[in-house]
Amino acid sequence: MAGLCLDERLGALRAWTLPTTFVFMSKAEILEQLPTLNPAERQEIRDRIWQLEEEELLKGRAQPSDAEKALLDAEFDDFARNPASGSSWEEVKSRLKR
Repeated sequence: MAGLCLDERLGALRAWTLPTTFVFMSKAEILEQLPTLNPAERQEIRDRIWQLEEEELLKGRAQPSDAEKALLDAEFDDFARNPASGSSWEEVKSRLKR
């Protein structure tokens, strides 16, 4: 390509690039396609959704729902009444590995 003019080089480069196609799906279409995904693909989607939720919470643009707040408050109250009632991380990890 060294001896070609700029337009000729750009034309040659365009010939080597693949066309880009964007497919836009509605929420209904996305939900319809979920059952067709394999478990690894669904896990990838769950991970990405949790990542987005975490980013929203960290940026202060999202808040827990009233039901989530009530659950967190109840769990905290339970812990405050009896801090020894829970399990250590090592105990939890051990149970998960069984």
